[in-house]
Amino acid sequence: MEIAIDFDGTCVKHAYPKIGEGIGAEPVLHKLIAEGHNLILFTMRSGKQLEEAVAWFEDRSIPLYGVQSNPKQKTWTTSPKAYAQIYIDDAALGIPLVETDGERPWVDWEKVQTLLEEQGIIRKGVVYWEPKDGLQRKTALKWWDNLKTEQKELLHKCRRGLGWSPSKDHTELTGREIHCLYIISKA
Repeated sequence: MEIAIDFDGTCVKHAYPKIGEGIGAEPVLHKLIAEGHNLILFTMRSGKQLEEAVAWFEDRSIPLYGVQSNPKQKTWTTSPKAYAQIYIDDAALGIPLVETDGERPWVDWEKVQTLLEEQGIIRKGVVYWEPKDGLQRKTALKWWDNLKTEQKELLHKCRRGLGWSPSKDHTELTGREIHCLYIISKA
């Protein structure tokens, strides 16, 4: 499923043109990715500010399927609106918000997670491993790069045995899967 995600007031507090404080989006975004959904950054940011928002996702190992557009829609429309099945945006009607005195409201990710679970978009009670810092990410990726072809093939089989859906080309593992397999291999 394609899910369009706004940035300011949705992933972070409002502080444009700066990047605002975190508001709890990361764990839910990681869960969406782990469940095989595609995230599209769909924001009013442009230029340098857009690049900074994209870097925010990269720094947190949250892969983006698209930025400001859905790559698949180019085959059937020239519309500038990014096509998605769900839009998560602090300005969207019905989105749960945190409201405090003196600050603009922002998305309440605990309530959004509950909504996503109720709709079956993410599974309730599933434990998702998330790297704690950049060093864990780099260690896992270095480990993957040093594996032999036979070892990678065995891990692909393990991945299918765990019920993870195959990637687009059925051969490449996602960064999240590499992290999970690294932890499994060290257990």
